[in-house]
Amino acid sequence: MAAKNFFELVGRLGLQYRLDRDRSVGAVIPEPRWNPSMDTSGIDKVYVVEGAYDEATQVTERYRIYVSRAGQVVYIENNFAYPPIG
Repeated sequence: MAAKNFFELVGRLGLQYRLDRDRSVGAVIPEPRWNPSMDTSGIDKVYVVEGAYDEATQVTERYRIYVSRAGQVVYIENNFAYPPIG
């Protein structure tokens, strides 16, 4: 899916997103946590989409969006934010 279309959909859902990593400015593209064998050499940017926050569990829905040099969303990964233990 084209990243432009994906982020238009994210906006229509009322979710926030931000650019997290951009290879063109020297940022290192992180290996996906749940797919470490994925070849990230063709990934140009990584965005973070922030979802809902559950106050009871203190968990924030968060996703990493991997975008190719061609501007296509090629991988979406659950990257939820959990409260510190202890």
